[in-house]
Amino acid sequence: MDKSDRAKITGIEIALIAFMTLVWFFIAYNIPYMHDDWDWGLKYGMDHLINADLNSRYAGNLLEVLMTRSAVLKTLFLGLGYSLIPLLMAGLKREDKGARLRIYLISNLLLLLMDVNIWCETYGWVAGAANYILVMPLVLIWLYVVRGKNFDRIWQRMLLFILAIVMQLFLENVAIATTLISLCCLIDVIRRKAGDKITMALVFGGNLTGTLICLFSGTVRELVGTGEAVDGYRRFIFDMDDPLPVKITKSLSFLTGSCIGPIYDSWNALVTILIVLVLTVLVWQHRKKSISRAVLYCTSGVNSAIVVYLALSLFIDLKSLAGFVGIAIFIAVLCELMMLDHQDVRLAVILWIFAPLVISPMCILYNWGPRLYVTTYIIHVTTLALLSGMLKIRASIGMVRIVHTGLLLLLVIRAALMGLIYFDIGAATSRRMDEIRRARQGEITEVLLERYPHEIYLHDPDPADKEREVFFREFYKIPDDVTIRIG
Repeated sequence: MDKSDRAKITGIEIALIAFMTLVWFFIAYNIPYMHDDWDWGLKYGMDHLINADLNSRYAGNLLEVLMTRSAVLKTLFLGLGYSLIPLLMAGLKREDKGARLRIYLISNLLLLLMDVNIWCETYGWVAGAANYILVMPLVLIWLYVVRGKNFDRIWQRMLLFILAIVMQLFLENVAIATTLISLCCLIDVIRRKAGDKITMALVFGGNLTGTLICLFSGTVRELVGTGEAVDGYRRFIFDMDDPLPVKITKSLSFLTGSCIGPIYDSWNALVTILIVLVLTVLVWQHRKKSISRAVLYCTSGVNSAIVVYLALSLFIDLKSLAGFVGIAIFIAVLCELMMLDHQDVRLAVILWIFAPLVISPMCILYNWGPRLYVTTYIIHVTTLALLSGMLKIRASIGMVRIVHTGLLLLLVIRAALMGLIYFDIGAATSRRMDEIRRARQGEITEVLLERYPHEIYLHDPDPADKEREVFFREFYKIPDDVTIRIG
């Protein structure tokens, strides 16, 4: 099979991409405005964007300001971001069409199976998606560069330089992690005297520039100077008067004790199990010649123990072991990746290191929640997609079709369920907006906001306190003499 044949998109792939794009856009269309979306949709949002008084996520905040002023832009930006993520994952694989289709099926399915605690704070919330999700297509494009793809034309390099800056203006921890990886890749390219040095230098320069912009905002300076910012919402886990060794000890203790565990179990166990299972097969299929069978048997035993632990973590609280076991899983998988002899090993190693690295800068702050783990989840899904594409499928064409059909059926079922969930949510939003319209026209003196169905997929959709009600009322232009009640 030549390169042109591998590059062709089949009719099945086109139909599947079209179907999933419609699903993602349908979800995006039906996501209501919630929580601080109301603030961002008012003049306060422009103030936050210009003054960077909450954070310096200029790109994500700009998208939030735009999306909260136009439902069309909300649907467009979110729909594009959601649908591009699995599409770009599939594009990372250089091999045959079968692997590409398999990756696309698996990626979409796992993204739709994301834990609802993470989903409601990211995919299901406009403000969360603006920063935590819409950065990911840019990160995946960035991965095309760090994997060693050449870009020879001037306009391509300039676009990559701009992208390298913009991608740093969504999340501080992503900015730090990607800059470190870009630096390592640049050093590696120079050391090996192979690869596109100019492009890699431009990408590192862009990443560094964007990171400096992100980290030198007023909020960060206030945090560094006083130990807290945004009225105490952002604060260090240590006291400013603590000696440096104490600060480091507290940060590392918090990282290993409270942050590392969920990367590999609480919200990520299923994907980690699949990565370990696929890797078990890969070390037999693509091992380096120097690896003995005894090492392979030992590796399989370790992987079996990891899978048992992760399976138990789905049903039993194992938090006391999570930090230690998480580090052990990271080291074990990294060692196994280094045992492989395959052209995509370098990218797989980058992805595997990237997942915990991207969350580690946050170990000095108290501001933790499920949404912080969405980046690691998506990176692990990307890792699994890449590894599954490396598998040698020793089966008949009929068996491969059966597997692909099974994955397709699972995806269609899950997509249909998500479609029904967001159909109900969208219908509830329409009824709410009808109540608000009647109140604005003076037909009623009380707005009754019905409870949203499937509320676990939403992030604080009701103005449950006085502060939220003030922003909600102003956002929807509800008269002051109209009572708002949640029922």
